Amino acid sequence: MATYKGIQGYKIDAISADPTVQQVGQIWYNTTDGALRYSATGAWASITSTPTGRQAEYTMGTATAMLIAGGNPPETNTSTEWDGSSWAAGGSMANTIYNGGACGTQTAGLRFGGYIPGPGHSNSSESYNGTSWASTNNLPGTVESNGGAGISTSAMSAGGSAPGGLSNTNSCQFTGTCWNAAPTLNHSYSSGGALGDSATSALTAGGTPGQAPPGQKGMQEFNGTAWASIAALLLEGRMRTAGIGGSTAAIMASGANADPAQGNTIVTAESWNGTSWSSIASITITGVANCGGSTEATAASHMIVGGVTAPAATPGAAQVYTDIKTVTSS
Repeated sequence: MATYKGIQGYKIDAISADPTVQQVGQIWYNTTDGALRYSATGAWASITSTPTGRQAEYTMGTATAMLIAGGNPPETNTSTEWDGSSWAAGGSMANTIYNGGACGTQTAGLRFGGYIPGPGHSNSSESYNGTSWASTNNLPGTVESNGGAGISTSAMSAGGSAPGGLSNTNSCQFTGTCWNAAPTLNHSYSSGGALGDSATSALTAGGTPGQAPPGQKGMQEFNGTAWASIAALLLEGRMRTAGIGGSTAAIMASGANADPAQGNTIVTAESWNGTSWSSIASITITGVANCGGSTEATAASHMIVGGVTAPAATPGAAQVYTDIKTVTSS
């Protein structure tokens, strides 16, 4: 008689938390929840839209506890919290700002860099404790369109564009107290997807045309000492995409394959297992650029929110992706 291990190649494990990387058909018992679960082909589902549509907002947290802050239009310093079923107002930032890097959770979040109407590119940084924002030590230089990875006490800011619009190879690390210059990127980067678990484990993927050859598909990795290009490539060139997750379990969803002002938004999505990318279900709403996503690497589901569709609509739509199912009886 065939066994599950013989068919699938692995046994049914009893573990305290759902695994961050699953194979379709894998089964496990979650001892914390007392539930038998399995990994199925994933799908996106629409959830309640945000009260106000935004693009280029800062996003952090999980699919059941997410924070969005800033964004435009109109430019704002407000933030909004998601509890898994509804949106509610959060604290207001000191700056009216958008289009920078972010990481962390709804109760321990960090946003850095961005664009402030009037002054322009910013080196400001603020942390969120679940109730209010507080200014932190500034970045070494002014930047927008920078990538953000890590957690609120160990973060990486990668690339971005400086005044004048030129992308750069700068990176810097946050220790929980100060931002410090870090090794330069292997190639210039802005407006792509940034992923990672900490200031010493980060990735960039895609970016604006000419930055991530071939065809906006290239990746580079920081190992704690230096940045280097890696052989793995995105399946589709992307910019202004939602980069969701960490160094070994992540998703890139929607975005644009060229200048989003020209209407080249896409609906496809792909997942990262630490080695390579594979296609997953496409989002079921119109393709969005400048969208945000959940940042928690170990979440059982992932979320994208906001963004802009061609030519300039900001609908505030949100979707959740999950590939974990619970075995139930009827």
